Order: sequence, then structure tokens, then C-alpha cells
Amino acid sequence: MPVNVGQPNSYNLGRDCTFTIVAPTGILSFPITEGSAKQETKQVQSRPLNGPPIFAEIPDGWSGSFSFDRTGRQLDDLFAQLEASYWNSGALASFSVLQTIENPDGTIAQYQFKALACKFESAGDFKGDGKVEQKVTFRGPRREIVQ
Repeated sequence: MPVNVGQPNSYNLGRDCTFTIVAPTGILSFPITEGSAKQETKQVQSRPLNGPPIFAEIPDGWSGSFSFDRTGRQLDDLFAQLEASYWNSGALASFSVLQTIENPDGTIAQYQFKALACKFESAGDFKGDGKVEQKVTFRGPRREIVQ
């Protein structure tokens, strides 16, 4: 639940956001420990002879990442299957993600990322008594409002 310490000082905590990741094999059902998304843009500028420079940012997709504590072989198996599928048939997999945020005023915001290209950024570092963290990164064309 968002921290509501009075207007206008209300703000969100990380736990106010959930991500539902839909892989080609179905919904990923293990806990995400961290998620991020950012808009990518292409910078454009003009330098008129008779005035100051003019700048613009053209939308150029979205990128982000998800981190997981390794609790089994599911994520490793998924990416091994996707890799095998590519080498066997040339098929490229795409993912979609639904981001749900509970706002400080109690309303819900939902955004959907479609046609994501995902990369198994890190299968984890195995060290002594430390937990193994895995990471998936993504890039996609748009983030759309669901609600």
C-alpha cells in the first residue's frame, strides 16, 4: 500500500507495483525482487541561423529489467527452450508485461508492454552462502495505458 503521509507528500513504495510477465510458454509465476522500465528516445536538434537551438525527443521504445532470486530451474529452462526453438526453427520469442501500480490516492494504474525482446542478462553468480540472483532485460516498442 502506498505511504500516505498527507497531501502533497504522498509517494509510492516499490511494493506498490507488480509485474505480470507473460512468456511464450505462459505466465512466469515466481517472485520478482526488482523491476524497472524507462522510455527510450531519439534526440533531434536543429540549429536555426536566426535563433537558439531547437530540441525534440522522439519516442524510441522502452527498456527495462527484472531481477529474481533463483528458487529453481524455471527461468534457466525457459531461456534454454527459447534458444533451442530459435536454433531449430528460427522462431524468435516475444514477451508481454502488465505493470500494475497502486497510486497513493488508492487508484490503480496499469500499463502494458507488448512485443518485448528479452535477454537472460544473468543466470546468476553462485558464491558460498549468498543467494543467487538472476536478471532479465527487455526492449520493446511501446508502453500502453490499460487503465
